[in-house]
Amino acid sequence: MVAPEIGFTGTQEGMSEKQRSSLRQVLADFFADGARVFRHGDCIGADAQAHAIAKATGGRRAERSLAATAGPTARPLQSRACSSTPGPTL
Repeated sequence: MVAPEIGFTGTQEGMSEKQRSSLRQVLADFFADGARVFRHGDCIGADAQAHAIAKATGGRRAERSLAATAGPTARPLQSRACSSTPGPTL
């Protein structure tokens, strides 16, 4: 059986406290159910916050999505939300 994965992307403006609290609860439940991988975008703001929340919530892997680092919508000056490369262990 393949462990479930979840993905996230958000605004470069970041999340409100209510949104961060909701994400903490969602990820705590997600990881408690045996999920292992949390994929997120690679922008400043909400993507960086989500990576930190995943680490703090007990996630085993948080990965930047490959799609976030290439293509016509990639914005190099606003990327690199976290220091991870796609696929690392937390």
